[in-house]
Amino acid sequence: MDSQGTEPRGAIEEANFIANMAKLRKAQGWSQGELAKRMQDAGWSKFHQTTISRIEQGVQAVRLGEARGIADALGTLVGPMLLNDEVSEKWWELDEATRKLRDLGSGIGAGVVEYLWQQVILRDLLTQQPDLTDDVHPATVENRERAIELAKALLARTYADYIDDAMKADGLVDEGE
Repeated sequence: MDSQGTEPRGAIEEANFIANMAKLRKAQGWSQGELAKRMQDAGWSKFHQTTISRIEQGVQAVRLGEARGIADALGTLVGPMLLNDEVSEKWWELDEATRKLRDLGSGIGAGVVEYLWQQVILRDLLTQQPDLTDDVHPATVENRERAIELAKALLARTYADYIDDAMKADGLVDEGE
């Protein structure tokens, strides 16, 4: 404590780090031994369950490099681990939402590329359809014509049309837009 009876910032941040370390470890469903094993796997050969226990009890201080290693093992950054519970929780929520949006965006991008390739394939297949001979059953001709019309209708749509449909189905835009 300083002369005014308040904890220095570093002590508060260390206490926050320790509390967040235990909280994140438990949220992962890991024992202290599991976290120690993950630290060892990351190159911290002298990290054992007792090390984790001593840190969580506040008996052993955490060096900066160890803090980074622990944060990495827990899938986060040191910064949010230094913050109080409410602030760090919001940071992790932001981080998770950011990752999810990035992953969804990547998935959309990959889906659009696949969609466009399938359009190329479908166009090519439409040009390769042979003429049917007169001895083909009329129902077969009719079914083939329906398949060709469906293919053409699908080719007339863009991936943006499907996005609009999904947004309308979820009520994100009005039907008239």
